[in-house]
Amino acid sequence: MNAKFAVVMMVLVALALVAFPASAAINKIPAGGEVFLGEKGLDVSAATGGSSQIAWWQPGTNTETEQPADIQQVTNAQNFYVSPDIFVGKTGNWYQWNGSVKGPLAFNIKEPSLNLKVWDGSVNEDVTGKAIPVGNYGNFVVETNMQSIITRPGYQPADAPFKIKVKSADGGVYTNLVGNNGKEISLTNLAVNQQLWYWVSPDEKHTEPASNDGWNTAAEDK
Repeated sequence: MNAKFAVVMMVLVALALVAFPASAAINKIPAGGEVFLGEKGLDVSAATGGSSQIAWWQPGTNTETEQPADIQQVTNAQNFYVSPDIFVGKTGNWYQWNGSVKGPLAFNIKEPSLNLKVWDGSVNEDVTGKAIPVGNYGNFVVETNMQSIITRPGYQPADAPFKIKVKSADGGVYTNLVGNNGKEISLTNLAVNQQLWYWVSPDEKHTEPASNDGWNTAAEDK
């Protein structure tokens, strides 16, 4: 559904990541994979191997000759929580640890970054926080470092954890918007696979915005 205004301005545009806690489809972390502060319910058994501990070294220290700066117990490798209380300030590589010897890389902890911009495809410019004239094509630009989520083992397109929430003036939330030729474009299950990702693109790469497609701001609710 869409709405028509004299000047189109989204009452609220927000980007939501529904992987915190992770769904069962995207919770499996491979050895050396990326995890993000705040994620819950992760299965890190493949990443930790048989180790019940993981260790972290301060950046710039020698992981082969120096003792780790922090060691954490992995009490349940199939239900792991990247707790901010524990891991804030300790992002980067965490290795398997057997009590005295460093093992292989378990995973890389990152602080999540997520931002959303609004793009006017008709004039090809960033209009975040501004209005879009009726008849122009609105687009969205996702900026994130969490694109690795959709490369996790077991991922399927229907499991894509990103969605854009657009609220109307009456409080309704759109699940899709009308694009060129009346087609409906989903705002949910978005397979964001790179740091800069355009919601509507001229191809499936989503590396650039479409100039004649996106949210058709002249479309009306039926």
